[in-house]
Amino acid sequence: MLIGALIGLAMAAVLGVGFYQGSPRLNLATFFRWTGVALIFIAAGLLSSAVHELIEIGVITFGTQPAFDLSGVLPHAAESGNLIGQFLRAIFGYSATPEVTTFVVWLTYVVVVLYLFLRPMKPVAAAPATGSATA
Repeated sequence: MLIGALIGLAMAAVLGVGFYQGSPRLNLATFFRWTGVALIFIAAGLLSSAVHELIEIGVITFGTQPAFDLSGVLPHAAESGNLIGQFLRAIFGYSATPEVTTFVVWLTYVVVVLYLFLRPMKPVAAAPATGSATA
């Protein structure tokens, strides 16, 4: 346990130094835009997982039939041995057989939030300075 914590601390230090050294060469606007997009997909996965759990306990009773089945191509179950499906499930909440409601909630969230996040913004003009600091 202590070894794992020390390895994690060392990795964080190396990443911190690397980010600090590389940030002058890195376009931070692009970096944070792509990081934001990744976070949107992670949040969509969390939301769809929550909806799936509500379906499991019977709170949501409509749209509980599977929307599609990708388990033959990209299964998410651990017993399938497919590491890509397991990774997508762990990070993004992927399911090879999502319920209709779960998929609609995921897709709606991704479309709406990506539009709001990626829409072009008008530049905000800086307020003109009024008076002097000594007045």
